[in-house]
Amino acid sequence: MLSRIRAKVNQSIVVKSTITNIVLFGLIFLALGYGIYQAFSSIMFEGAILVLEDHSRVISDFVKDGYIDIIPSYAEDSAISVTMSPASGAVNSSEVVIDGVEIIYRFIVPGLTESYDVVITKTLEKEWESIRTMLIFLIGASVILVAFILFITTITTRRTVKPIQEMINTINNGGLDVRLDVANSQNELKRLAETFNKLLDGIWKVYQNQERFVSDASHELRTPLLVIQGYSDLLERWGKNDESVQTEAVASIRQEAVYMNKLVERLLFLANADQNRLKVDLKEVELLELLNSIIHDSTLIDDSHTYRLEAEKLHIRADASLIKQLIRILLDNSAKYSIVGGEITVRAYQKDQDTIIEVEDHGPGVSEENLSHIFERFYKADNSRTRKRGGTGLGLSIARRIVEEHSGKIFASNTSKGLLITILFPRIS
Repeated sequence: MLSRIRAKVNQSIVVKSTITNIVLFGLIFLALGYGIYQAFSSIMFEGAILVLEDHSRVISDFVKDGYIDIIPSYAEDSAISVTMSPASGAVNSSEVVIDGVEIIYRFIVPGLTESYDVVITKTLEKEWESIRTMLIFLIGASVILVAFILFITTITTRRTVKPIQEMINTINNGGLDVRLDVANSQNELKRLAETFNKLLDGIWKVYQNQERFVSDASHELRTPLLVIQGYSDLLERWGKNDESVQTEAVASIRQEAVYMNKLVERLLFLANADQNRLKVDLKEVELLELLNSIIHDSTLIDDSHTYRLEAEKLHIRADASLIKQLIRILLDNSAKYSIVGGEITVRAYQKDQDTIIEVEDHGPGVSEENLSHIFERFYKADNSRTRKRGGTGLGLSIARRIVEEHSGKIFASNTSKGLLITILFPRIS
């Protein structure tokens, strides 16, 4: 069925191109033939009038000199017809009349004794015959030329459509991972194939990311749902009469519900960001004051780590709520993987054209192999990054997205103490 459709599309393109060329060349040759016809007709009539004017001068001389008897033989030799009659005074000057293929030239000649009304008639039958022959020749040559042009155009169109058809076949017979052959393409088609391949690369990347995202999200949601279901069954069987079972089950269900709520919130955040529905209210923010507030809150919440702030009085153009969310994500991540009693340091300073924020923890860091992937969604660098630590695998992905929304950059590196997250924001000029 698809092959029939492709054949019809291919044939339709060739037919449309052929019809277009026929109409185009037909109009061109029609206009050209009409122009040639008008030009030759004008030349023929103008030439005939000039000839008749020459005859009129000769005949006028004959009449003035009294050689009227010579005029019939002169007319016969000149292939013209001459009639003379006494002037009636109706014609005061020369007059030219075209009657079909005849040209009639009328004028008055004063003779020795009286004036004569002279009418010279010349037929253009032979000239018209020559023009008709020439037009027939032009029409025949035009038909041959149009046929030749259509033949060449059809071949060219088929050759042009062929690589496009091959592209269509490649796409239809393959999947998103199939690419068009660029080596055998030429000029514009090569550029088209390269552009299409880039488009397919982007679609394939998005498809893979979406597929992995759905798979990871399903996996992350499946575990807490199974836990909740398991503890629900436990409550139903033994929890009614066993208070310890009831307490354990309720605590676990609450913990899993909190985890799921956190996971869904972060999934919604990333979904809105992917759909460009994330609202970013950019204003000038006093960074030192904002960081002091976040460090103060973190100290109250977490007394198992020491939080230190090293910052200058700086201003950045940002959304204060998103920057607060960003720093809290980084501090939460550092707290999970830092040793108990370890120090978490936040720095803020300016360098060249950037405003830099650094968050450094006191922990095991991340292997160099996994370092470049920690900002990917649901990515877990090692076995220690499990759900037991309360992580969803989305925090650093959200952090990267917030930084990108502020036209900044974020990257990670290992230090002698632990992991260092560095953020670069454009400096306010």
